[in-house]
Amino acid sequence: MSNHRPVVLVHGIRLSGAAFVAVVDRISEDRAVVAVDLPGHGKRRGERFTLDGAIETVGTAIDSVGGQALVVGHSLGGYVSIATAAKAPDKVAGLVVAGSTCVPTRARTLPFSVMHRVLSMRSDGGDRASARLFDAILPPQVATAISAAGIATEVIPDVVVELSQFDPLSALAAYSGPVSLSTAVAIISG
Repeated sequence: MSNHRPVVLVHGIRLSGAAFVAVVDRISEDRAVVAVDLPGHGKRRGERFTLDGAIETVGTAIDSVGGQALVVGHSLGGYVSIATAAKAPDKVAGLVVAGSTCVPTRARTLPFSVMHRVLSMRSDGGDRASARLFDAILPPQVATAISAAGIATEVIPDVVVELSQFDPLSALAAYSGPVSLSTAVAIISG
């Protein structure tokens, strides 16, 4: 490993750390990198998602790479990364946040609740439809990794409740480190 800053990668809703397989492959040769599974996602499916639990997960990952890291979050992972930076600013050397640039109001989270209802009506919880979508829009390596790790549609209601109570603007104001915000979501495809 070199002297490059460690990186912690935080995935979006329904996904897992597997969504960052291409990113990990590209950057792990010269730095420590961890792609977490948030509560209720990936290897932690079945756990209840809470923002506090997600913050703890990212904090533990940061500790595992030396106690300070650049935290990169996509979508849900962006909000969790912002919350982590506000709660433990000394652990977060910088934030890179993609697809998490609006305040998650009830109206803005409604499409996720509708998606949950629609997908939950399918016998497989929408796994096949979701996998087909990921196959169509993501590089094969990423789509395969996401499907293999599992698509956690069942976590949506807990995430919506938690995020609708989260104020990312106040959290960002509480963090004085470097921040890069992007509306782009290409981060998961490497």
